[in-house]
Amino acid sequence: MAPELWTKGHVSQQADVYSFAITLWELATGDRPYKGLNAARILHRVMLNGGRPVLPLWLPPAFSRLVVQCWAQRPKERPSFPEILRRLDTITSGASFHVEVIRLF
Repeated sequence: MAPELWTKGHVSQQADVYSFAITLWELATGDRPYKGLNAARILHRVMLNGGRPVLPLWLPPAFSRLVVQCWAQRPKERPSFPEILRRLDTITSGASFHVEVIRLF
């Protein structure tokens, strides 16, 4: 949940961009952000201290920069979705990916 939603309760495209960044992080890492923290601690970490999940060093630098910009504390500093799509297209063009399928059941 974007920091501004905690204070203003205002839903916006910029708040969606923040959520998209968290989703990108989850997809890249296969993990949950803020694992083991309750809502009060997450609120304190994200809103008051600007805390974000740690980006693994193995991620492509351009991808990491995009995620960091998308979850910027100030909504006006976040890119638009057309810009995000353009940058993701650039990042993924010519890239090769290794996908590991995890059997859950």
